[in-house]
Amino acid sequence: ILTDALSTVYAILDMGTINV
Repeated sequence: ILTDALSTVYAILDMGTINV
């Protein structure tokens, strides 16, 4: 993770794509 912003984006995308 490069920045906190990207970390947040990846977290949101992760929840959106992998919702288990």
